[in-house]
Amino acid sequence: MILVKQLSCPFLTGYCDITTDLSLFSFADAVVYHARDDIDVHYANQYRTSNQRFVFTLWESPVHTPNLRSYDRFFNWSMTYRLQSHIIASYYYASSYLHKSNPYFQYMIDVYASRNPMYDYRLSDEILANKKLGTMAALISNCATSSRRLKLITHLKRLIDVHVYGRCGQPCPKDVDCREFIAKNYYFFLSFENSLCTDYASELFLIKSE
Repeated sequence: MILVKQLSCPFLTGYCDITTDLSLFSFADAVVYHARDDIDVHYANQYRTSNQRFVFTLWESPVHTPNLRSYDRFFNWSMTYRLQSHIIASYYYASSYLHKSNPYFQYMIDVYASRNPMYDYRLSDEILANKKLGTMAALISNCATSSRRLKLITHLKRLIDVHVYGRCGQPCPKDVDCREFIAKNYYFFLSFENSLCTDYASELFLIKSE
């Protein structure tokens, strides 16, 4: 069993525990299912109680998600990256699990909607002087995507120099972290999602530059 405070969840500390022990299934107030995993619907319906909430959890885009029609009327709540979810669980937010009823929810929406920069990301002259390999680069390993990001890069190359690394381009130097290599040697790190979906922003959003 995992204590909630160990997961840095201040809203629930002292109120609940998280466990993967199936023997406690019928005692749980909420059962969380990751939609990309196999779900034993027969087992769940056999042991679920009337006051339980089944939670649909997913971080992948609909483009890469199997058909979910077999789960019709199975789930009570949703926990995804969508801002319309009952519980917002994004890739990139520090307090990932936030229910819409929490007052902090509206604050987060306001922050997302704001166009005002929260931090000064301007780089020093010393750092800029070391960026000698080109203007911008991308690290892409999935070449066939619905977002057609490689097609966009092809158009960009007509206007500015763009280098692609990974399986869809040239290999990175050996024994280095490819993201750090690009960040140190290029002015811009191009980061495109593989799918264009509402509110969808994955771990690509977390790539840091120097």
